[in-house]
Parts: sequence; structure tokens; C-alpha cells
Amino acid sequence: MKSAKIDGRVIRVGDTITSNEKAGSLGLPPGRKVGIVAINKGAGKGKFTIGIANKDFIEGWHSLEGLLRTGSGYWLDGDQLFKYFKADRLSESVIIKGDFSFRKKDLKGKKGTLLATLPDCDESMVEFEEFVEGCSCDGLGKAGHCLVVSHDLLEFVDIEKGK
Repeated sequence: MKSAKIDGRVIRVGDTITSNEKAGSLGLPPGRKVGIVAINKGAGKGKFTIGIANKDFIEGWHSLEGLLRTGSGYWLDGDQLFKYFKADRLSESVIIKGDFSFRKKDLKGKKGTLLATLPDCDESMVEFEEFVEGCSCDGLGKAGHCLVVSHDLLEFVDIEKGK
């Protein structure tokens, strides 16, 4: 699965979450950013198992069944996700605020959805509302609608207020 709805919030593979004080029981200090790397259907309606990844080795963590190196992955029941973590960027709407073109097409002012923040850099995968002759960002978005965009070109949009 690439996304799931947990506690009324849509989470996707690639989202970034930050540990809170309760995450100490998982071996994480408060404020540690980790990524969601897997979402599996759990037992029961609306139940999910979330695979999270940390860049550093943590005693007691595992490989998420070979997805990561041993000690950097942890399976968490979906209903516990927001007990230990707060969401940083969950499928947020963005607008290209700077001069940005792709294949001679001006994308300044174009709206899209943040799909994933790339680790250890200042770029994110963005799915645009319209076809931009791009990619699918490893299957996270629609084919041809996605590009990797620098953070300094993105403006986050408050959906409820319209801006």
C-alpha cells in the first residue's frame, strides 16, 4: 500500500514524522525525524501496520523484513502512530513560487501535492494537478504528473483558508 487513512489523516509512504516525548520507549529521543517507508494492511477493518525508518542504528530495531539495513526499521501499529509521533508533512498542497520550468514548460504558480521529502537534501517529490511530462516519483503519484522540486521553490498552501 502507498497510503492509508489513520485517525482521519492520510499518510503516505515518503511522509516525514517527528518523534515526541513518548517515543523514548521506542529508543528515539524527542524531535527525531523518521520516514514512513511501508504501509501494510493489518488485521481488521481500517487497521494498518506502518514501517518507519531511521538513518541511525537503534538497538532493538530491525530491517522491516529486508527493506532496510538491520537496526534502522521499526513496525508500528497504525493506531499508535500519533501516540509516538507528530506529522511534519502529510500530503500537503504546494504552489511553485519561483521560476521553474521543465521541458520548456513554465511551472511557476502551478499547484501540486507534496508526496515525499527526500532524505538528507532540500528537495521533495511533488505531484502536479496537470500533466507536466514528468515521472511518477517511484509510483507515489500519477505518471507524467510528478517532478522532484527544490524546497526553496515551494510554498505550502493552507487548504482550509485557500492559501
